[in-house]
Amino acid sequence: MDVQQIRDARALAALTHPARRQLMDLMKLNGPATASALSQTTGQAVGNVSHHLRVLADAGLIEEVPELARDRRERWWRLVSSSVRWARTDFEHDSAAEAVADAAARLLIDRHMDFVRS
Repeated sequence: MDVQQIRDARALAALTHPARRQLMDLMKLNGPATASALSQTTGQAVGNVSHHLRVLADAGLIEEVPELARDRRERWWRLVSSSVRWARTDFEHDSAAEAVADAAARLLIDRHMDFVRS
């Protein structure tokens, strides 16, 4: 399995945002997608989805797939890796990064609890 190790606090913060996590989950489940397709699936505005996709791309979590575009305006996105992981110890070098890692851990636990409850 292709696993991406997250060691950057900015990438971890991008990864743990609920809307961005949902977009990544959809791409993991359905493969590459456009902002328009993700907008229809999530019910979010296309502009909002586009913003979140750019944040994920800037964090190195997704990448553009230009070969899927039918014209220059269409932009397709895919996950860089099929799975991501991180360790809190990678973020202990500064207090801001450590706070991001702590918040990410809490969000991840909440997410797993939601899955169990469903």
